[in-house]
Amino acid sequence: MSKKEIASDLDKSKILSAELPTPMTSYNLLREIELTDLRSNNNDTDATKKIKACSLWEKTPCLVLVVRRPGCWLCRQEAVKLATYRELITNKLGINMIAVVHETVGKQVSDFNMDYWKGSIYLDESKGFYRALGNGDLRWESIFGMFKPKVVKNYLRQKKEINCDGNMVGEGRILGGLLILNPGDQGVAFDYREKIMGDHAPLEHVLQACYQVSSTKNADPGLKQQVEKVVEKLKKEGYKRAEACSVGGSCEL
Repeated sequence: MSKKEIASDLDKSKILSAELPTPMTSYNLLREIELTDLRSNNNDTDATKKIKACSLWEKTPCLVLVVRRPGCWLCRQEAVKLATYRELITNKLGINMIAVVHETVGKQVSDFNMDYWKGSIYLDESKGFYRALGNGDLRWESIFGMFKPKVVKNYLRQKKEINCDGNMVGEGRILGGLLILNPGDQGVAFDYREKIMGDHAPLEHVLQACYQVSSTKNADPGLKQQVEKVVEKLKKEGYKRAEACSVGGSCEL
C-alpha cells in the first residue's frame, strides 16, 4: 500500500467503520451443527450437554475460533492472542467467545484450554464448522504443509511474539479459521479461512468486526476510542512487518 492509502486506512474517523471482506461462509451450514460442551480443564464430555450451535449466538453475537489442532504451537499462539482481548471483546463489547475442536486426544484439549484459551470450548464431532468454512467440504493441508516457507515464517514470527509449548499429537491437516456471528438468525458478520498452517485472522479485522456487531458499544462513551487505539496499533504493526518483508528484511517482527 502507498503512504496515502495507509494514512487513509489509519484515519480515526474510518478505522472502525471501514468495510471488511464479505463473509463467504453460508449461515445455513452453521446453525444446526451439534456440539458437545467440553468441561473445563479436562477432555470429559457430557452427553446431556449437546447443543445446537445457533444457541450460542441466539441472544448475543458470537466469535468462534475453529481450531485446527489444539496441540499445535501456532493454534495455541492464536488462542493466547485472542484470549488477551477477552476483556474487551466479551466484557465490554458483549461478544460471546468460544473455541471448537474436531477431536479429543489425550490431554490436548484440556492443556489447550487451561494454559492458552481459558474459555468455553466445544467438540464439533461432525466437523460441521470445518466443512462450513469449505462450503460444505473439509479443506485439507498436505502432510508436508508444515514445511512450506510461509508456515515456517509464521512459526518463527509467532514464536518471537508468544512462545508456546506444542506437540505433534492429533490430526492437524484439517484447516480451521474464525467466524463472528450476528445475534439470532442474522447470519455471518465476519469469517476468515485458514489458508496454510498458522494463517491467523488479522486481529485488527477481528476487533473491528466485533465492534461493528456489538450491541453494547454505545453504553460506554470511551469504548470507541479504546477499540480505535488498539486497532490502530495492530494495523501499524502489520504495515511495519509488511514493509520489512518487501525490502528483503526480516519478516519476523
